[in-house]
Amino acid sequence: HLYCISQHLFQVVFLQRFVLWAVELSIKTKIFLLFLAISFIVTKVDISLKRDLSDQYLVILVVSPL
Repeated sequence: HLYCISQHLFQVVFLQRFVLWAVELSIKTKIFLLFLAISFIVTKVDISLKRDLSDQYLVILVVSPL
């Protein structure tokens, strides 16, 4: 029974640590990850006209949080 409790506690602590880590990620890191994700999507939907539009959209998206 004690083992179950300690397992549960470990999971809770791990989750809290993970959430804290995610929160403490710098804004720049978050923007960078966002940029990576978006550019990946843009690359998958690769049409030159759409790419021009999405590049402008990316600039707006990256600049606006700052």
